[in-house]
Amino acid sequence: MNKLIPTILLLFLTTGIIAQSISQQLSSTAGGGFSNTSYQVGWSIGECVTATSSNDDFILTSGFYQTDYIITTVEKQSGTELNVFVYPNPTTRFVELKIEHNEEDNIKYVLTDLNGKILKNGAVQNNIEQINLTDYASGIYFLTVKQDNKQIKSFKLIKK
Repeated sequence: MNKLIPTILLLFLTTGIIAQSISQQLSSTAGGGFSNTSYQVGWSIGECVTATSSNDDFILTSGFYQTDYIITTVEKQSGTELNVFVYPNPTTRFVELKIEHNEEDNIKYVLTDLNGKILKNGAVQNNIEQINLTDYASGIYFLTVKQDNKQIKSFKLIKK
């Protein structure tokens, strides 16, 4: 009995020392990556597949290679009485932001890329504000409309 208690204690101590921890690392046989102004792609060989998503143009299979998740949601804010429209979408040069409002409503817009980097912002002075996108690469952008620093509407813009 005297030898059983130290043996059990030793067993618990060694189990705690060699226990695994979950980290965002991958050991694979091969892999690589590619990025440009619109996309970033990384790949590896030999990992377990956890999910597959597809549409008409792309198939995306994701596994343990991801280092973080960015979840973007667009929620409609209650209590806003403004009609907000953005057109044309998709566009090649300009979008027009149409808001039926009074000048004292304090309406602003913010244009961001997929990473959340602010590319352009400004106050909406007229009922129709023209936003120039010619300096930006083809891709997806977000246009957020705010009133008194509260988001009232958000649009996903596609620039061709």
